[in-house]
Formats: sequence, C-alpha cells, structure tokens
Amino acid sequence: MKKLISIAVMLVLFSCGKEIETKKINLVDLESNIGITEIVNLSMIADGIEYIPLQTKDQSLLTPPFKDAAFVNGRLYISQSRSEVKIFDHDGTFLKNFNKQGRGPQEYEDMSNIYIDPSTNNLLVYSIGKLNEYNNEGDFVKRILILDNEEIKSFTPYKFYSINENLKLITFRNFKSLHSACVTDSAFRVLYYVNYTEKEHALRMNSQRPVSFLEPYFYKFRDSVRVFNNYDGSLLTVSNANGVDTSYIFNYGKYNCRNIDLNVRDYNKLPLIRRFGDMFESTNYIFMQFQLGSLPHKPRKMLQVVRQVIEGRHMKFHYQPLF
Repeated sequence: MKKLISIAVMLVLFSCGKEIETKKINLVDLESNIGITEIVNLSMIADGIEYIPLQTKDQSLLTPPFKDAAFVNGRLYISQSRSEVKIFDHDGTFLKNFNKQGRGPQEYEDMSNIYIDPSTNNLLVYSIGKLNEYNNEGDFVKRILILDNEEIKSFTPYKFYSINENLKLITFRNFKSLHSACVTDSAFRVLYYVNYTEKEHALRMNSQRPVSFLEPYFYKFRDSVRVFNNYDGSLLTVSNANGVDTSYIFNYGKYNCRNIDLNVRDYNKLPLIRRFGDMFESTNYIFMQFQLGSLPHKPRKMLQVVRQVIEGRHMKFHYQPLF
C-alpha cells in the first residue's frame, strides 16, 4: 500500500499591532515553537461567525473545479471551469452569471485567474497574456495586452493586484527569474521590481525542477499587497511607488529549506518547515498553516482509497485508514 504523506498543520496567531504603517519589523520564531501546541478558542480571535447559505437555483449551481473565490464589497465571486464567474450578494442571493468566453475582441479565451478591483468593483480576467476589464454590469471596459510589454514579457506575468488607482502589482511565474513581481503605474509602466535575495535566487538556480513551496505567495491587505517569500520567511509589503518594506520575519532556524537538498523526491521525510495553503490577515492576527515534514509529534493521518466498486450508475469508494 502506498504510504501517504503525514502532514501536521500549525496555526500561527500573533499580534500584528494596530498601526500597520510603522516600520517596525516583527519577528515570529517558528523554530523554537516546534512541538509546542495550544488550543485557541475562536472567541479569542474573532468577534463572531456568520453563515451565509448560497441560493440554490438552476443558474447558480456550482460545479467543480473551483478556481478562485473572492468576497469584495459585499459580493461573493466564485470562478469555475476556467470560463465563468457566479456572483452572489452578502446574503447569499444569486445575482448573475458572468461568462464572456470566446475569441472576440471583448472576450477571453481562457480564464486563468480573476481579480475584483475593490475601488470600482470591476472584474479583471487574465487570459493567455491578456487582461480584460469589465464593469460591475459585465460590460467590456478595456483590454491590456500584458505580453506586449517587452520589459516584463520574459518573466511570465501571472496575477494582477490593484494597490490604488495609480499603483499596480503583477506577479511572475518564471521560476528562474530574479524577480517575483513588478510594481507599475496605471499605464503599466514598471516602477520597480520585487526581487529575490542573492541566496534565494541561488537556491532556485540549484534546483533541478520548480519546487512548489518555494513559490512566493501574494495576498491583498488593505491598501497594500503582502509578499511572502518562502526562503527566509520575509513578509514584505508593497504599498507605495518607492519600494518594498519588510514587515515580518519568520525564523525557520535549522528547519529552513536552505539546509536541505531540494532535489530529493520526498520532502516529508525531512525536518523542514514550509508554508501550506493560503494566508489570511486581520487587524490583529495572521493565520497560516505549515507542513512540518518529519517534525510533528502527532502527525495527521490521511485516508487512502484502496478500491472502488461500480454498481450501475453509482460508485462506491472504500477507504482504509493509514497508521
């Protein structure tokens, strides 16, 4: 029986302080907290929970695969099938289905990812080097041919974030690039790049293949974009046209990925801390999960499908726990 990966998930909660604008760099010591656990009541980190059931009707039914989801200005946007977006209001009422897939000048061939501009509620769709913008009613606004920009074309532009009306951030997917993103003005002229350090770049260059947990992670926070580098644990902030600020440092210590051979087949047998899943941030906390390789003293066990039986039109899956 194939052995599945044991993953321990650690939730890091720590105070961010109330003045995000300060230049103080906060240090989060992951190394010394390995093996230390604590049960945290939800009431300690949240004022309340709201459950929003989505309206069920023929037009609103969701089918996998789900690619992106965003809750912006009281609206929930869920993209699926790389072609359409289902839009619900804050009560879960279905509003509309957005789908402009096609080969026309105001359409997109493939929905790589979406972004909702919180300042305008406009929907931006990435598709094969193009960025199409649509207004709140679904009408075409403009198209930006990202790959026409020779300065950033070779870095494989991927995702887009609007920091403000005059400041944008475009992420890159070129694993061997010196840059993880660039910051542009409203006309998409590059103001500066978000760079890897020399050690970070050398680590990528020495890898025989792209390593998923070395990819930087981006998320919007207030009037800025956070950039999390998975090498030294720096959480960077892009909020102005002058450059990048370092807001937090996560200390991996001896469990840093720099201390291992990235060309091994199974990282889960190594004492290694690496980010897992999405990051979220509130006024006072950052929420993160980590894969800990061989480090967890109580590893999570996963179930594996051992066989399946097809009976008529129904499939029955039989699971067996791994210990």
